[in-house]
This record gives sequence, structure tokens and C-alpha cells, in this order.
Amino acid sequence: MDDKTFGLKNKKKSKKVQNYIKGVKAKVTQISEKRLIAERYRKKQEKEENERKSKMLAQMFGGYKKQAK
Repeated sequence: MDDKTFGLKNKKKSKKVQNYIKGVKAKVTQISEKRLIAERYRKKQEKEENERKSKMLAQMFGGYKKQAK
């Protein structure tokens, strides 16, 4: 994660700059949280899709057994 506040003058003194920095930090954490939630949702969807496919294959081919010669 990059430091979006790097190079700002008077970071520690100016109230306007401190408010700006607070806003930037909140925005960055909110974006990263949204990205994390989207990633979890995508993984959950993939897992459900794989389970559905495996159930369908088991249902289609599960009834067949090899016949002894």
C-alpha cells in the first residue's frame, strides 16, 4: 500500500492537512475492505459452482458400475 500523504508539508501542524490525511486514510481502508469482501464473495461463488458441478456429475455417472466379464 502506498503512502498517499507522502510529501505533504506541515503534516503534523496544519489542521486542514490533518483532516485531509484522515480522509485519505479512511478512503484507502474502505477501498481495501471492499476489495476483500468482493474477493471472499467470488471465492464462495466458485466453491458453490464446483460443488454443484460435482453433484451433477455424480448424479449422472454415479449409477453406472463396471460389469464383471
